[in-house]
Order: sequence, then C-alpha cells, then structure tokens
Amino acid sequence: MELRHLRYFLAVAQELNFGRAAQKLRIAQPPLSQQIRGLEQELGVELFSRSKHKVELTRAGADLAKEAAHILSRVRRMEEQASLLSQGQTGTLVISSGPTIMATVLRRSLPVFTEQYPKVSLEFRDYLSARSLTALKEGTVDVGFLVPPSRTDGLSTEEVLTEPIVAALPTGHALANRKELALAELAEEPFITLSPRVAQGYRDQVIAYCREEGFEPKMLHETTSIWANLLLVETGVGVTLLPSSARKVFAHRIAYIPLSAPAASVKYVVAWKRDNRSPALHAFLDVVRDGSASELSERGRAKSRLS
Repeated sequence: MELRHLRYFLAVAQELNFGRAAQKLRIAQPPLSQQIRGLEQELGVELFSRSKHKVELTRAGADLAKEAAHILSRVRRMEEQASLLSQGQTGTLVISSGPTIMATVLRRSLPVFTEQYPKVSLEFRDYLSARSLTALKEGTVDVGFLVPPSRTDGLSTEEVLTEPIVAALPTGHALANRKELALAELAEEPFITLSPRVAQGYRDQVIAYCREEGFEPKMLHETTSIWANLLLVETGVGVTLLPSSARKVFAHRIAYIPLSAPAASVKYVVAWKRDNRSPALHAFLDVVRDGSASELSERGRAKSRLS
C-alpha cells in the first residue's frame, strides 16, 4: 500500500462519488476505480458498497477512513516540518559564547534572529574559547564565539568583533581615577588571569602585550570565568586585562581604564564545523554577518564625525 492509495481512498470516502473524487484528485475516473479495487484486493475487504445510484462506506471502509485521515494528517505535518527544517525555519541551534560576546554580538543579533526564525529553539553554553573549541570539534555545539586559536582543523571561522583591551582595577586603586594608563604601569601589580584551560588564546595575547612593554605579568590568581575575574578585582586582590565590553557585564566597584600604550585589542571569530549543513546554523550566521557589517558601518560614521 502506498500513500497515494490512501489519498485516493479518502477522497472517495469523503465524496461518496467516484466522479467528484476523480475531479478533486485531478485524475480520470476509470484509473481511480481501478486503484480502489486494487486496494480492496490487497486488504481482502470491501471498502465501499456500490449500487447504480449510490456509493457507501462499508464498516471496514469507515474504520479505514478514520485511520487514513489520521495517517495523512501526520504525513502532512511531517512534510511541513521537513520543509521548515530545510529553510532553517525550525530546529535547535546550540550556541557557545562568553559574557562579552553575549553583551555585544549576540545582544544585537539575537533579537533579529528570533524575530525572523521564531520556531528555532536556541540553547546556550557559557563557554570561553578553549571549551568552545572542544565542543565545536566534538559536535556538542553548532556555533561558537572565541578568540581564534592557532589551529582550527575542520572548522570555518569568520571575524565578528575587534575591541580594545582595558585594565580593570578596584575603585580604591591608586590608578582608578586615571583617564588612561600605560600597560607598563601595571608591571608590579598582581594579575588575575583566565586559565589556559578555558582561554588559552586570550591569555597568550595578554602575556604577549605585557612582554612587548618589557615585563612579565605577575599572574598570581587564575580563574575559569570572566565573572570570577571581576569579582576578584572587586575584592582588591589584583588587576586584570579584559575586553572593553566587560564593563557591560560587571561594573560594580570596578574601574575600567583604557590603555594608552600599546593600544591592545582582542579579536573574536564565529566558528562552526565545516561540514555542518544545518539551515538554521547558516541562517544564524547570515544574521551575525549582517549585524557585524552594521556595527562596522556605524563605527566608520562615528570616526568620520570625530575627524
């Protein structure tokens, strides 16, 4: 039995007239009658009682009509779901990012994406770069935001954000009221850093910037999250270097001071598995690209106004 046989049968069952059913199905009446006879022979029961002027469902036919309607309804839902999936209109997308990306790239992209694709379910993982990279390669997340590592085997990446690195100091610190400071002025300060287990790329950048200024940072305290970094800064046990958007994440009793030299910055990329063909993923990437392009355009206009 094929689905078309059920469709033919249900059309006759609804119309109780082979001529009208054939018109509804847009086929000739003789082939329709042959298909129904073939279905009855296959099932071994009569589905319709026929007279010269009347067609009626038998008991077996009435039972089959209920089942056929249910089956075809489920098939239609499956077809609609498959169509939505193929267009990226539904499904689940697992996203990994740290709080600074949530406060910048995702803050502008998520409202647009959820409005355009309201049936796509989003799951978030609060992962920094190293953990995002592992999860991407293992396939437990679909898309991740991270500081680009040295190796991205099997992944595609695109730059989405570059932002200045600032010094985060407790508000009671001697340098907390400065408008800007040179990185070398922090040479004797105890540094709070992100563990290489979660942010190897970013940690390496911070060390490199300090070395360029002629000192080795005193990395006395290590955490696995930006939140923990900032909480330790607030208690006064050290200072840290973080992307400027960290001020949008945590501003309580912390002074964020721009660096005058060197003008340090951090680059973020969006990354995904190269062979991931999920339509929802690629729809999301398009929204992120549009948001990044708009951000760059706004920055360009702002610089023009200042120059």
